[in-house]
Amino acid sequence: MRTSIVQVYAPTNNAEEEAKDVFYEQVQKVLDKIPKHDIVILMGDWNAKVGDQQDGEGVVGHHGLHGERSEDGERFLELCASNNMVITTTLFPHKDIHKHTWVSPDACTKNQIDYMAMCGKFRSVLDTCAFCGADVNSDHHLVIAKIKLRLCRVEKNKNRLRKYNTAKLKVPEVAQSFKIELWDRFSCLSDDEANNSDDHAQDVENDWKIKQTYQKTAEKVLGFQSRSNKP
Repeated sequence: MRTSIVQVYAPTNNAEEEAKDVFYEQVQKVLDKIPKHDIVILMGDWNAKVGDQQDGEGVVGHHGLHGERSEDGERFLELCASNNMVITTTLFPHKDIHKHTWVSPDACTKNQIDYMAMCGKFRSVLDTCAFCGADVNSDHHLVIAKIKLRLCRVEKNKNRLRKYNTAKLKVPEVAQSFKIELWDRFSCLSDDEANNSDDHAQDVENDWKIKQTYQKTAEKVLGFQSRSNKP
């Protein structure tokens, strides 16, 4: 299972309605292209306030920053609801200082406008909060999320190459038996080639037959090495 991350920067609250419509349409097109089985993380500066009001869709948690929901916040919620996503920034209890993601230049206005959203069916976020002490040279605070992902188990290749027991060739009787068996198989192969008039077209096929002749002979006369598991 893959994880797809979509990073956005939404138009500001004072932007034209047409620009906002185009932005949300572009985000939806990107989400539509992501395979349904992917874990989707949607994050960035949304320039929207979602508040702590419960919408009945399970999109907003109980721990959003107190305040009224803006019109852009409604747009963001509609996008999340239509894609079965949860705003993880509002799920975890923190002090307001760890909910503020943006501070005005005069430090008088503080808002929560940066969010992370994740598919509800794959929700495995342990925590999401803002760190005001991070030096990122921006009026936005760093938002960090702790996510627990279950990695797929890599199965061992059951068809891995097995080694022939070539040590048996040291026994004269076995070596002689290997030569006779190989000679008989090549004799049959030579008869087949003589009956084929288009030799050039069969070069690749003949090479494959030669390889198979060695393999079948070794498997019949020598067998495979026995595996010994280390304690």
